[in-house]
Amino acid sequence: EMCIRDRYLPWLWVFLAAVSHVLLAEAFTWLLIYRTEGYKKLKGNIDRLNRKLEKRKDAPTALQTQKNHAKKVKALQGSLQEVKDALTMHKIKSDFVIYGILFVFALFILYPLFEGIPVAKLPFEPISWLRFLTHRNLRGDDYTCLLYTSPSPRDRQKS
Repeated sequence: EMCIRDRYLPWLWVFLAAVSHVLLAEAFTWLLIYRTEGYKKLKGNIDRLNRKLEKRKDAPTALQTQKNHAKKVKALQGSLQEVKDALTMHKIKSDFVIYGILFVFALFILYPLFEGIPVAKLPFEPISWLRFLTHRNLRGDDYTCLLYTSPSPRDRQKS
């Protein structure tokens, strides 16, 4: 029979790995995105355009300048959307790099630790073409046991 330490230790490692992965991702995000000049400049532009837009919307307009006012508001909204899109693209590029690096790091550190150890029990049996992912290197025919899995270069070399 499995002792308590052997039964819960993999769960603890999975939990600690997930928490450390999130903390590392947030630290890298702060380091590589939020404290950069590009991000600060884009964020400042968004704040400035938001303030301008609110002032423009709240300003009373005469009937003859109402059309001109609507054009200016629409132009400000377009500028604001462009800056927001630029900020989103800046974050997406950085997030792609950060999470890509962390995924590879987790892949090579965590996969060997949990090779052949079920880390969860699924409430259903996976469809047949996914079983090779969920049940790889596990003994037995209980396909509801889930293996910590990620594609690894070792698997490509074996096939």
